[in-house]
Amino acid sequence: MWKRALNLYRPQRRLAFSSSSSSSSSEAETPSLYSFLQPSLFSRRKDSLSPPSPPPPPPPPPQALTQELKTALESALHRSILAGSTDDAWKSFKALTSHSSFPGKPLANSLVAHLSSFGDTHNLKRAFASAVYFIEKDPGLVEFGTVAALLESMRGAGAAAPAFALVKSMFKNRYFMPFELWGNLLVEICRENGQFVGFLRVFEESYRVALDEKLDFMRPNLAACNAALEGCCRHLESVADAEKVVETMSVLGVRPDESSFGFLAYLYALRGLEGKISELENLMGGFGLSNKRVFYSNLISGYVKVGNFESVVGTVLRSLGESSAEDAKFGEETFSEIVKGFLKNGSIKELARLIIEAQKLEVVETEADHSVGYGIVNACVNLGLSDKAHSILDEMNIQGGSAGLGVYVPILKSYCKEHKTAEATQLVTDISSSGLQLDMETYDALIEASMSSQDFQSAFSLFRDMRDARIRELKGSYLTIMTGLMENHRPELMAAFLDEVVEDPRIEMGTHDWNSIIHAFCKAGRLEDARRTFRRMVFLQFEPNGQTYLSLINGYVTAEKYFSVLLLWNEIKRKFVSADIEKGIKFDHSLVDAFLYALVKGGYFDAVMQVVEKSQEMKIFVDKWSYGCGHPAFARNVRCSSTGKLEFTTGSGIYDVASIDYSTGTMIITDPLMSTCESMQNSGSFSLDRASPFSVMDDNIFVLLGCSTNSPVFDPYQELCATGSSSRVCRGLYSCKGVTGIGLQQNAPVSTCCVYQSPTGFGSSYALDLPKLQCSSYSAIYGFGDDRGDPSKWRFGISVQYNYSYSTAACTDCEASGGFCGFSGVGESFACLCHNGVNTTNNCYGRGSAWSGTWGPKSQARIIIKGLMIWWILLSISLPLI
Repeated sequence: MWKRALNLYRPQRRLAFSSSSSSSSSEAETPSLYSFLQPSLFSRRKDSLSPPSPPPPPPPPPQALTQELKTALESALHRSILAGSTDDAWKSFKALTSHSSFPGKPLANSLVAHLSSFGDTHNLKRAFASAVYFIEKDPGLVEFGTVAALLESMRGAGAAAPAFALVKSMFKNRYFMPFELWGNLLVEICRENGQFVGFLRVFEESYRVALDEKLDFMRPNLAACNAALEGCCRHLESVADAEKVVETMSVLGVRPDESSFGFLAYLYALRGLEGKISELENLMGGFGLSNKRVFYSNLISGYVKVGNFESVVGTVLRSLGESSAEDAKFGEETFSEIVKGFLKNGSIKELARLIIEAQKLEVVETEADHSVGYGIVNACVNLGLSDKAHSILDEMNIQGGSAGLGVYVPILKSYCKEHKTAEATQLVTDISSSGLQLDMETYDALIEASMSSQDFQSAFSLFRDMRDARIRELKGSYLTIMTGLMENHRPELMAAFLDEVVEDPRIEMGTHDWNSIIHAFCKAGRLEDARRTFRRMVFLQFEPNGQTYLSLINGYVTAEKYFSVLLLWNEIKRKFVSADIEKGIKFDHSLVDAFLYALVKGGYFDAVMQVVEKSQEMKIFVDKWSYGCGHPAFARNVRCSSTGKLEFTTGSGIYDVASIDYSTGTMIITDPLMSTCESMQNSGSFSLDRASPFSVMDDNIFVLLGCSTNSPVFDPYQELCATGSSSRVCRGLYSCKGVTGIGLQQNAPVSTCCVYQSPTGFGSSYALDLPKLQCSSYSAIYGFGDDRGDPSKWRFGISVQYNYSYSTAACTDCEASGGFCGFSGVGESFACLCHNGVNTTNNCYGRGSAWSGTWGPKSQARIIIKGLMIWWILLSISLPLI
């Protein structure tokens, strides 16, 4: 074998493979290497039970080929190739071959290259047939580069059998192409498709040609020899054939490498030839190959396949004891084979023993992710067997072994990914009890996974371990826990967690943390818990701020506990400092507004006046003191912006009011992001609240644009899109140039457009949810103008109508007296706004007819407060005594 090759590579005659190899890999010979209709190498095998198809009719007798006709056909072929008309080029080529003729060399190569460039099976059939035809007719026609390009296309298409057939045709017709131009491509094809048996025949033939024809450029190289050796060892599992390949390499003078010895090691391990394995190791040293990692990996693969697990353990340990650290770095594939083999045999104890024994031989400098323990555990995790990996570590503890921190990391990452947070927490406890310490990033990832899974107890336990491990940076995990508890509405856990960590100097805690808990308690109606948290906050010397009091006031108002608001105001009075001092309560508009509303509701008018005086002292003017125009029900939807523009507000956004028609009680509102003919873009949704005094009019046409084909609006059972003449609306909008703004071409098909018919219809509760409907934009049309066919003249906007029931007799009387209808800012009771600045509860008769004088916040506030006091007294008198 290679023993003689160590001294001298002696030329010998060809050594054929054994008959067993040939018989085991033989296939039916292809009757024809090319066919212009369907090459048999590309076709699927036909069902032997299907009846034979009738023979085709005989072709008409061919026309005699004249020089003029040949020139015309070649010209047509050339023009078709240049124009990219493949079918026409193929027809011209078939016309030439029907007369047993063929084009010239440049045109022949252009045809094969053109057909090969597509890479699809149909054109590869044509390229294969034409190439073989040219090689058989005149081998000198085809250039080496053309054949190489064709083989490359076959590699991309996974066409192994045609590639082997093409090379065999080259040998048969003495078309000798340098091995380096086609051999490596064929090696890649056989590896990617597992067609090593077919490659062995080509390998043998190339070897024969190189010796018989004395063509050194046809000699197979090392890659080809290794591919043949891999086929014999891994697929045929034939010792005889493998050793014949070795003899061939010796004759060719090809020097083996680590892979060559690795394939043989696999085969000898599989066959139990321990003596030959020892010979291989000695020969590797003779060839100067010192790295045995590939050799050991293949050896392990063979032992695993045959179920010789004692030899697997021995090989792993021998690699650690006899080789350098680099040789013992097995790849993931090797560890996966070990794990699958041992677990299939139920040998968790043996895997644990292997790791323990390996730790004794591994050098101290071995990196954690290169150790045997890490490799086995990581392989378990990659195979989806995290629980098995955990069991292996438990077995190690039982056997008295211990794992390094790096061995635990893959399991922890897997538990995070699989949201097995309870198991991860238990594993962290085991790690801590063994004296190991995780880093901050690992703790952060585990806590985040626990909060995402709503496993709050695991998150708390991990944070305690994190604190006990004396990790300096706790802020990230602390914020993760607090944010998760807030999002999941668990204020009681927030309070308990905050109380536990409040004295830890590593955690930067502030008033905002307590505010979050108080706000959550108030929102949930748990006012006693909110008050208890507030007292705890003050006791720990965290200064409440405006947000603290706002949350408490809103909670008390919701529960109608106005006396508690009064107590809050008294507390603020005692500790109140001016707004320009950083420490203390910042008495701003929001806080004044909240106190005024709550104290007036509760009837504590002395406290109201105290709030008013303090706000006047600080020059704070609050909207609640003022009067509003119109009915208070409209104020929630219609208001003036800071720039003086009238705006319409709903839950889906703020829209401009384009016009108001008082005779019909309608408004036209426009969405800045709504698509029109001039401008189209991705837009948001539109909705109108049920409680709104406005309703969407039936004249509106809502059009959905750029909808997905999977959109629910196209569900045939829902009938959400209008049909018939409505399609003209879609065609009109898609004819606009602006349609490019939503990624469509002008005059695009209207299959993505829908004239939407809401299941709830129009009215005071209307919703157009674009994300749910899977559409890019919408357009609303309330009129078509003078030309229904010209979308640029359509009237875009949404027409809404307000409810006339809000017009009262008191308002009519007020307007008749020259006043304006309005309402009180605090109680939202009716008020008649007169020209002279005096506001009454009925009309303006006798109070002047022109705006005169001014009224400041102080006088205005007094009017409000006095009116409210009278209202409160009257209300109290009207109530029966209990």
